[in-house]
Amino acid sequence: MLACKLDEVYGSCTAANSLVAALHMGVNMPTLISYSVRTDRLRSAAAARGDHTGQAIHRTTGVSAGVISRTLNGRTVPSLKTLIRLGAPYGLTLDDLVGDAL
Repeated sequence: MLACKLDEVYGSCTAANSLVAALHMGVNMPTLISYSVRTDRLRSAAAARGDHTGQAIHRTTGVSAGVISRTLNGRTVPSLKTLIRLGAPYGLTLDDLVGDAL
């Protein structure tokens, strides 16, 4: 049902589009869907800009150093809003940062 609605609204259902569409529809994300973070892409994009540490990523993005550390070490999955803040300075979109929905 949700997938059909997402196709109607967005035309395609990448993992990121699914998550964003569900948020727009007011769906409670923790009970609906899980997603993984492509930390490899974040690390690579940050390193290309000279940000080789979590502290450097913190300075560039404004996201707390603790959240960055836990994300890069796979101990937490940040909110979509935080992922947007993490990716934007490095030219990364939600599609770049969100792995397949689990």
